[in-house]
Amino acid sequence: MKVYFAQRGNIYEDDDKKAIIDLLEKPIEYNKWDVIKQFEREFSAFAGAKYALSTSSCTTALHLALKGIDIQPGDEIITTPITWVATANVIMLEKAIPIFVDVEPDTLNIDADKIEEKITAKTKAILPVHYSGHPANMDKIMDLAAHYNLPVISDAAHAIGAEHKSRRIGSFEHFAAYSFYTQKNISTLGEGGIVTASTVEAMEKIKLFQNHGIKYLSNYAGSAVLEKPWFRDCVQVGYNCRMSEGQAAVGITQLKKVERFNAIRKKLAGLYSELLKNIEGITIPNEKDYAKSSWHFYVIKIEKDFGLARDAVYHKLNELGVQTSVHYTPLHYFAPYQTLGYRMGDFPIAENAYEKILSLPLHLYLDETQVHYVVDSLKQSKQKKVPATVQFSMQEKGPVKILLASASKEIPLGLQILSTVLKKDGHIVEGALINLGDDIEKIMMAFKPDIVGFNITAHEHIQCRRLIKKLKEKFNFLCVVGGSHPTFFPEELEQDGIDIICIGEGEIAMAELAKRVQKGMDFNDIPNLHIKNNGRIVKNPVGNKIPSEQIPWADRELFIRHEDKTGPMNIMASRGCLYHCSYCFNSKYNEIYAGKGKQWNVSIKNTIEELQYLNDKYDPPKFNFHDDLFFPNKETLYLFLDEYKRKITKPFICSCRLETRDDESFEQMAKHGCEAIFVGLESGNENVRKNVLCRIISNDRIIQGCRSAMKYGINLTTHSMVGIPTTKLENDFDSIELNAEIQPHFAWVGICTPYPGTHLNTIAREAGELPDDFLDSMAPSFHDRTVLNVPHARQINYLHKIFSMAVEWPFIIPELKKKIWTYTEDDLPRLNDLWWAMRYYKHPRTTQSEQDSLEYSFFNGKRIPLMVANFLNEFHGNLN
Repeated sequence: MKVYFAQRGNIYEDDDKKAIIDLLEKPIEYNKWDVIKQFEREFSAFAGAKYALSTSSCTTALHLALKGIDIQPGDEIITTPITWVATANVIMLEKAIPIFVDVEPDTLNIDADKIEEKITAKTKAILPVHYSGHPANMDKIMDLAAHYNLPVISDAAHAIGAEHKSRRIGSFEHFAAYSFYTQKNISTLGEGGIVTASTVEAMEKIKLFQNHGIKYLSNYAGSAVLEKPWFRDCVQVGYNCRMSEGQAAVGITQLKKVERFNAIRKKLAGLYSELLKNIEGITIPNEKDYAKSSWHFYVIKIEKDFGLARDAVYHKLNELGVQTSVHYTPLHYFAPYQTLGYRMGDFPIAENAYEKILSLPLHLYLDETQVHYVVDSLKQSKQKKVPATVQFSMQEKGPVKILLASASKEIPLGLQILSTVLKKDGHIVEGALINLGDDIEKIMMAFKPDIVGFNITAHEHIQCRRLIKKLKEKFNFLCVVGGSHPTFFPEELEQDGIDIICIGEGEIAMAELAKRVQKGMDFNDIPNLHIKNNGRIVKNPVGNKIPSEQIPWADRELFIRHEDKTGPMNIMASRGCLYHCSYCFNSKYNEIYAGKGKQWNVSIKNTIEELQYLNDKYDPPKFNFHDDLFFPNKETLYLFLDEYKRKITKPFICSCRLETRDDESFEQMAKHGCEAIFVGLESGNENVRKNVLCRIISNDRIIQGCRSAMKYGINLTTHSMVGIPTTKLENDFDSIELNAEIQPHFAWVGICTPYPGTHLNTIAREAGELPDDFLDSMAPSFHDRTVLNVPHARQINYLHKIFSMAVEWPFIIPELKKKIWTYTEDDLPRLNDLWWAMRYYKHPRTTQSEQDSLEYSFFNGKRIPLMVANFLNEFHGNLN
């Protein structure tokens, strides 16, 4: 069975259709304002408001209401973080400031008890949202507003027909804005809105903004009306926010059905509540004593006791044919509001609710059979059993043997730090790097570990699943999986062979686990761990973040056999990131640790001491800082650089956010040993970068920053992505062209993967660009192929292979734009070779055998691979 989240269904009935036909049959001289004015009169009577003005949408209705209070730049509007973005966007558009107040845990409406502490001399209005159609606590809000002489603007997009103590929403506020969008309780042909006002002065003011600032001659006294009936006076600048005649005609007929439609929704909501009330781990919505809800949404909460996280329930219901949604992502998670200083952790109730809420289908086309199916599907999701974890003897034993394994092609610093912690407690630790040649089965046979810990990132998870299952068939051990993939996709615990997953930081959790295994103690309540236990999953909350000064040094001996003595030695000076890019795990990571420590940790003293130790013991040629955010504060950066230059005197490499660097800081970095930097451009299209990737930086700023770094002799590698969800192939060419203008020393590119847990994943899913099984069909690497289900998928893969070459020789770009659509699958291996050849050319190997591994030719005075020359000849024939 397929149950849609929303359907037009029978919302439009015969009388709605007749209203449109009647309107079309009116003579051309028919006064088009009559039907609109009729709708406005009837709506104001319905809402119990004095005046009503129809608009093109609820967004424009809210915007007009703000104009009605003479909003000015810098004014503060108190509102809620749990709402659709339009609520706060209209505030920001006026260069005013949305002041968010946390929500009530049950209704998710703005908590009226917390409003007063946010009122300042700059407060201009209070803007409550009646979430899902349940009225906010308007008694307290109106009392506060009266006390501080503030207007109240209701965002009533969900609340048509809703009542507070038997009074309709809109009947007592200064303004109220309503929505007639397709999915709302009534609709006016897909879009439309209306704003109510309590005074004639306010209504006249917003009318001017609604209609280009026009005053009609009929508004004036005297005989001029007869002399110039065509005259329209523009008295101020305004907008076109008008509703169409057809929308108004349907609005009149729809308005007559509000009570009937809301009664159907209430009945379906009651059936949901009856069927769901006894299911452990589900919290159902309820009406407060003072409220009559319009039941726009039916929002449940998936609690810890349910056994599956909300995201997993969403996907499982989708597999069973049940469409659900999440309303809403807290506004302070989004980039525009973070520019105001909002951060994750600011509104814990809203954030906690966001992790749990799930909107079930609720619309007029829904029938009781489908409601039963939705609930049965929820039960089916809940009933999935998982194998019990391996049973250890509950007796004290000697040191625990722990094998730390990774499928990464780089030595993972995280496992080396974990090894330091475990060895400090007296445990015996061994390491295995699967893709760097270690035979883990032979190591297991010789070492006989009690615990095997796998560090898994996305792309590696399929390989690790198979390996873990195979190892479990031969050996008895406790399998713990940590890293970015299980942290943000904890459903990985459902896979065969995995006993525990670690969420977030693992040092404290793994040390405690090893101690309890050693002492024969129960370990089901350790923070950060999700554990299989007798067919159920125990989900423990995360503990506090480790302070920077307490982060131990990495155990370099763990993987010493794999260390490249001729290359840079990796080190981390910090953990975490202050930014919230949609494609990165750090945004979700900060959600997990909200209120549990700093989002970004750094200790100059600890870092310098570790660098001195590594320098003395291993004498590496240079150091490579693997930080997500390398000293973004200029003052801290300069303190570190002074210490580094004084005590280390080796070149170093790092990643940089250009938002945190200027000409002076690059000059100082170069003087103090910075040899090369990695800079994330991600996309060459500013709109994609801002609106899809949540990175607010202009192309001009990027170009200026890159040129500053290169001016001081710093080698520059740029990082870009192709195949970003919801974008076009031409946007990927924008990235090539931006890189070509910069001409970095190397333009690195990956194929964008919207990983689970990231906002970009949500964007891709909502756009229908991710297949349901994308996690199981994901390529082994982001250099392989795109996971997106888009018409230009092959072109994304091809462009990725030729990206770096096109940056190096931009004269091939025009031909490439034409030929990219003619490539076939047979071209892909050749393009892949070319891409790797470019990497070889830009980053020459250090040994003679590697230098001799490719043939070279001279071309235009440059030493380049022969295959590259041949390829260029394909594009331009005889190049001189």
